[in-house]
Amino acid sequence: MRTHAKPAILLGCLILVATALLAQSDATHSGSAAGRWKLNTQKSDFGKMPAPKSASLVVSEDSADKVKWQMTGVDAQGKKFAESYDGPADGTEHAITGSQMAQAVAYTRGADNTVEANVKMKDGSTAHETITMSDDNNTMTLKGTASGANGDSNWTEVFERVGGKKMKAAAKK
Repeated sequence: MRTHAKPAILLGCLILVATALLAQSDATHSGSAAGRWKLNTQKSDFGKMPAPKSASLVVSEDSADKVKWQMTGVDAQGKKFAESYDGPADGTEHAITGSQMAQAVAYTRGADNTVEANVKMKDGSTAHETITMSDDNNTMTLKGTASGANGDSNWTEVFERVGGKKMKAAAKK
């Protein structure tokens, strides 16, 4: 029996998109994804997919031209995973290293400081994500849908900044 796309693999795709959101930041959306992030499984909703036991992300570079991150975690079956990305966030498809299912992802920035992403999986299925950042830049929310031979799936993932200095909310004028 085939199952829906593994959450750990989709997680990697989503994180890539989230870092692209921040790498393409402009004057209306300041903030950086550089630092450590942790998946909050209690605030997340994986829909039809089993929730991973954990996921951590380290973003080591987040600039207008380049994004570099590494994600590790444990999937719902207790299997460890590791994925990484080191490359541009330029609106064209680029690969994720270590992914068992994702083939490529392409990003477009929305007018409302969101990022829309289309992910192509190795089995021919697709996923679409919308990523937003909280006003204080300490929470990334990723809403996704996937479709393919196994049907449709919807999910929401919430990542929180951990360790070091958390970003402070911008002063309101």
